[in-house]
Amino acid sequence: MTKYPLTKSTSKIGVNYVRGIVEANNSIFNEIHQENDVGIDAIIEFVIDEVPTGNCISVQIKSGSSYFNAMKNECLIPIEDHLNYWENYTIPVFGIVYVPQHESAYWLDIKKFIKKNKMQGIDKIPNVIKFKVSKLNKFDTQDFEKIFVPHVMREIPKLTFEEALDLFHSKNYDEKYVGLFTLFKKYADRNIVWDEFVSYFKNNETEDIPNRLIYILSHIPWHPDLWSKGTITEESRTYAKNLLNNFGEREIIKLLNFIDTQHYISRGSMGQCVEAIISSIPKSDAYLKKIVFNKDLPLIVREGAAAIFAYHKGKDSLTVLKKISEKDSWYIPLIIDFIEDFGNYDPY
Repeated sequence: MTKYPLTKSTSKIGVNYVRGIVEANNSIFNEIHQENDVGIDAIIEFVIDEVPTGNCISVQIKSGSSYFNAMKNECLIPIEDHLNYWENYTIPVFGIVYVPQHESAYWLDIKKFIKKNKMQGIDKIPNVIKFKVSKLNKFDTQDFEKIFVPHVMREIPKLTFEEALDLFHSKNYDEKYVGLFTLFKKYADRNIVWDEFVSYFKNNETEDIPNRLIYILSHIPWHPDLWSKGTITEESRTYAKNLLNNFGEREIIKLLNFIDTQHYISRGSMGQCVEAIISSIPKSDAYLKKIVFNKDLPLIVREGAAAIFAYHKGKDSLTVLKKISEKDSWYIPLIIDFIEDFGNYDPY
């Protein structure tokens, strides 16, 4: 007796679910029939304001409980022999997993996953792509327009202020990052946003603070290598500047921890953002001098403090810098030599 496997029915449910979401948002879903399926189930073309954009992505759709690990809250997409095909496909490739018990689906950028693994030096790509379910990768009617399409089109997510703030408060790093990015890009004219940013910086450990937050805070004093623009008004800038003016030694030490040993304080570096913030803080030189002398602090922190102090004080910084011996630092003696030769120090 001929049987019709349940897996075929389940697979169709997933494809039809994705089709329904795409078409409900007035975009175009072109299914690739099974006999022609070599790792791609459909092509989606985005339609914006009733105009086809020509921007397309390909999707691999998996459906059923076997592609979802409820214990780990993660979706699974077998790679099988599709790796090279996906990697070399001429348009973006996304994986979408329909989870029946959730009556919803979740997505992942497959090409980005492959590239990230290779950049991290992983010799062998895993046989199965695994990705966590979150608020950012839900594939439903609402989030298709708010998050998915903007992600593909490299645009700002279409989130309300409350939605962006909720993501910023998330313990999930990716959700926090998207919330931070959206608040800055869309809502930086609101004083409460700067209250949130400064409060988060003050109340969290360095390792829990995204570098992006330091970059955003440096827009308040500004420096010439900033290119990203939020919706900062002069009123909100003044408000935020007053918040930064209240930074003291503790906050300056925390900022100095974001200087990396590869770039130190140079143009376009995180150190430049740190310098811009610290240089705007009243009486920062007194704090920097104290930090230079504090042998309980990591050397990179003391070196960063010394470099900014030298930038501010020039020849007048030499008596402070010479307190750090060559045994402790190779970097500070270079600054000393530069000042003695040229009379000042400019890390840029």
